[in-house]
Amino acid sequence: MFEKSKEQQTEKEWEERKNLQKKYVEHAEEKLKEWARAEKINMVRIYSEPNPYRWSLEVVVFYEYESEVQRYEETGKSEEARKAYIEALEENRYSKHFRGSIRFVFDSHENVVKNYHGEYYERLKKDLSL
Repeated sequence: MFEKSKEQQTEKEWEERKNLQKKYVEHAEEKLKEWARAEKINMVRIYSEPNPYRWSLEVVVFYEYESEVQRYEETGKSEEARKAYIEALEENRYSKHFRGSIRFVFDSHENVVKNYHGEYYERLKKDLSL
């Protein structure tokens, strides 16, 4: 039987790590949505963008209105959201596998409509490695 080359093994390991990171991130997004519902916070969208080259993670959370971005930052709700997301990652011991940084950005659907013609992709290009 033929053995896989080092390059093939590395490529397979790389794909496995990317898939594992994706699984952890999807779990964290679901937990954050549950947290937001329990707190009666209207999160319109959550985008999590893993960076496979540095194993870092960028998370952009969209509330409904611009006023909520400021209010939730002032009242500590955005910090609680960060913690809820990170706690969900740690349920799977995320930091044991991925040591990169995790960066959060909070914005609003209202801003996307007003300044990006409702195009989330255009808005996300500003903060993510797209």
